[in-house]
Amino acid sequence: MKKWIITIAVILFLGILFFIIRRSDDQNLGDNYYYLPEYEAIDVGYPGGAIIYKSTQKYLFSNVKISGNIISVNTNKDYIIALQQKIDSVFDKTSSNITEKDSLKYFIIQKKADLLFGPYSKDEYIKKREELGIPKELQFKIE
Repeated sequence: MKKWIITIAVILFLGILFFIIRRSDDQNLGDNYYYLPEYEAIDVGYPGGAIIYKSTQKYLFSNVKISGNIISVNTNKDYIIALQQKIDSVFDKTSSNITEKDSLKYFIIQKKADLLFGPYSKDEYIKKREELGIPKELQFKIE
């Protein structure tokens, strides 16, 4: 009976450990790039919301590449693509009202050269993808 309890405890511990490692792997974008989702930014006390940063150490935010409301990120060995939702305030002169306009901004990071492209509109982003030769398999999970 005691062996079964120990075995179950070890299995549970390994399962939790695997989940934690798997979760942090989603944040490692390779080549010292990391994604810090908004929920984690709140947990670690980072005020800027979701970011993509480059660092030799996780949670060292000295080289932030893209900040603010990143809603989707994907990567391969050469590129990182990011989708940011921006809420812009627009002043309408005719009605003297301020309205908020929801828009998506697209970014590309070329990892080896440490180059950031964007923000782009969707059409500009598609054109830049073709120019850089980014494989079609690298897509956003949401859009």
